[in-house]
Amino acid sequence: MKTADSDNKRNPLKDKPLRLPGQSDADKIRNLEFEIALYIGIGLFFGLFAIYIWLIWISHSFPHPLVWSCLALIVIAFCYYKIRRLFVEKRKWELG
Repeated sequence: MKTADSDNKRNPLKDKPLRLPGQSDADKIRNLEFEIALYIGIGLFFGLFAIYIWLIWISHSFPHPLVWSCLALIVIAFCYYKIRRLFVEKRKWELG
């Protein structure tokens, strides 16, 4: 004779395992850290590229640095804005 408890038991070998406590928060924080690193990388790329163009222009080569500097400033400002927002969101997730 079966009882009601024996019908509702989970088989840990066949069922999908449960997530660890706080695992979804840790995953969200990891994704936010990746996004932060992405925007830092984009900002660094454009900043270093603008410096490179200035060095070419100072050495009297062809490209004009003003266009690339304006583009780099716009991209760096956008990345700074996104990084600030992501840090605020990350802080909220870390606090729970």
